Amino acid sequence: MSEERSLQEDALRFAEAVHEFAGSKGWGPDDYHIFIIIKTDIFILMITIVARAFEGRTEAQKYTDFSEVMDFLESRIKSEDHSLNYYTVALTDRHGYSFSANPNLWPGEIEVDEKLINRGVSWSAPFRIKPAAERV
Repeated sequence: MSEERSLQEDALRFAEAVHEFAGSKGWGPDDYHIFIIIKTDIFILMITIVARAFEGRTEAQKYTDFSEVMDFLESRIKSEDHSLNYYTVALTDRHGYSFSANPNLWPGEIEVDEKLINRGVSWSAPFRIKPAAERV
């Protein structure tokens, strides 16, 4: 459990760095959204950034976008500042991304609460199936 908590803290740190990146690009809160899954058994963070800025990009522009995001993250978060073995970043636009309201996670995977990493905003919450105990 303490490992999961530490990995969640790492996820929040990365999310804040993504917010800083977005701010540096002039993106507003409605211009992007972050999704993060943690592979707790092997200490890997999978970050997906969905942004309007990534719409209609050529392959060369996508490569530049990815390099800019990675350079920014690496400048803000050093390897000794987190407990991860590795992290991945996927960039996509709103048209190229579809989320699952109730994702099928593999054993050892947890989805980081969207509201935690997106400053109180969740795109998928209205579509999620509530546990039976919470249904009225």
